[in-house]
Parts: sequence; structure tokens; C-alpha cells
Amino acid sequence: MNLSYQASVKLAKSYALSVKLKQTDKEVIVCPDYLSLPVISGIIKGTKLSLGAQDCSVALSGAWTGEVSAQNLKSLGVKYVIIGHSERRQGLGEDDNLISAKIKAATEAGLKVILCIGETAQIKTKGQTRRYLGQELRRDLSDLKDSSKLVIAYEPIWAISTASGAKAMDAREVDKIHRYIGSVVEKIVGRPVPVLYGGSVNPINAQSFLGQTHVSGLLVGSASLRLTDFEAID
Repeated sequence: MNLSYQASVKLAKSYALSVKLKQTDKEVIVCPDYLSLPVISGIIKGTKLSLGAQDCSVALSGAWTGEVSAQNLKSLGVKYVIIGHSERRQGLGEDDNLISAKIKAATEAGLKVILCIGETAQIKTKGQTRRYLGQELRRDLSDLKDSSKLVIAYEPIWAISTASGAKAMDAREVDKIHRYIGSVVEKIVGRPVPVLYGGSVNPINAQSFLGQTHVSGLLVGSASLRLTDFEAID
């Protein structure tokens, strides 16, 4: 909800032109708000940008007022959906049972899931990060049938929402956590999956994260709202 509809469309056009000019070989996924999805789907069609949504319903259809189904997202050209973002876990009280049900609905509709996990400062201080992340993964992925549609995004809650990158984790520590996450997920689903890092990522620290062995990519927050920052990160 950082941008108006008009600002979202303008930014999407800038992204599409930038990717076209740069001919990047990386997959770049843009996840605008629901209101902007239909128009932005057309704007990025034919580019190397993929379309993602910020959430979806547990139900594929029916009397679910105010919800948006994964099936309808798919029909708009959406390829990915973010599920379990910390803002929804903390601000809207989404628990692991609900997140697991959303993952099931999304994958049944043919969407790829970007599952967000991460610990609070309190959990980190107690030295329980790995235990907590392992529990999240086992609960959230308990009903996953198709692991080929899974991406994990590690976003330590204590390190997000600082555009300056002041709270961002040390890249070497990120790599260690990602290695642990990857090993846990592989045990659960039987195959390796990409693990992204998200937590105060900006043009200054992005390359240090991408240079780590177990970091597959980035989940970029506020820095993605500025074209110059996006281009510098890429």
C-alpha cells in the first residue's frame, strides 16, 4: 500500500523498459497490490518480468467476501504469490495453519509460492532462531504436494523495514542461516529449493548477499519502489 494505482502503473512501465534495455538474465518478479495487477500484467507481458501477488485466499472460489482466489490471480497472468509475509503474520495474526492452507490453494491453482519465514528479535536474543525457523517450515509445508512450485524467502523480522540497511544481517550469517533453511526444506520436500534473503536490502548491501553460496536471490522491500535503487541492485 505504499503506492497509488497511478504510481504503481508508472513504476511498472519503468521496470519493463529497464529490463528490456538491460537484457538481464535474472528472473525479476514484481508483486503489486491487487488493484494494479490487471493493468500491470499487460504492461510486463513479453518482458522478462514475472508477475506476483502479495497474498491469496485459502479458498479457490465461493462466498469469501473480500478475499482474492489463487485461481483468479492465475487468470490474470500471475505466476507467483507471496504467502506468510511477516506483516501478515504479525499485523493480521496469520498462523501456520492458515499459511499452510493458503500454500495448498495456491499450488493447486498452479501458482508458485514464495513462502516467507523469519524470527523476531526476542527469538534471536534467546538463541532459538534455527529451532523457530525449522518449526515454521515443518508447519507451513505440512500439506505441500508439489515442491517444484516452492521458493523460500528468509526475512528476519528484526532486520526488515529499514531502507537504509542499518539493521541488515551480516552476509556471512545470512549464508549460514540459508544453508540451514535449505537443509531443513530438502528433508521435508525431498529436493533443494531456492532460498531468497529479505531484510533491509538496498543497492549498497545487495551484492554482499548475492555473493553468498546459499543465497539464491533477494526479496526486496522499500528499495523496490525506486527505479534507481532497483537498477543498482540488479
